[in-house]
Amino acid sequence: MFNDLTSSVSREDSWNPDHSGEGNVSDTAAKATSSQQKAKPLKPKQPLSDPLEGIDINITKLEEEILSLLIGQERFGLEIIQAFGDISKGRRKLSIGSLYPTLSRLEEKGFVTSRMVDRPADDKGGARRKYFKITHRGMMVLAEAEQFRRRLSEWQPAT
Repeated sequence: MFNDLTSSVSREDSWNPDHSGEGNVSDTAAKATSSQQKAKPLKPKQPLSDPLEGIDINITKLEEEILSLLIGQERFGLEIIQAFGDISKGRRKLSIGSLYPTLSRLEEKGFVTSRMVDRPADDKGGARRKYFKITHRGMMVLAEAEQFRRRLSEWQPAT
């Protein structure tokens, strides 16, 4: 389910060492035009053996549920709370006191990003809203959690 979605999420949480910002344009141009420097063939990027290596993939059930609510749509806090209630048909409640600390943890881990948005001018008395969006890393962790649950349900103890 999540494998198809991971390709549609932007890779703002990735890092490319080739674009580290070191040097300046004139240095680069001088090196490129230098007759003493030979052109080196480009090496293809090596895929990681495990793209989640070094990432803490242990997420709580609530973190997983909130990440799931952010698939395909950026949401602000109240929207997340309302969606949570709608999906559970009112059987489960998500409080602001649980939501925002959880979102902060997810943001610290790099699984979501946030941005502040001003309310429209015609919306009287409205405060700015903080919108949350799942990252590529968040999608990968969510997919891993689903795969683990599937493997867990299929697991048979050795006899």
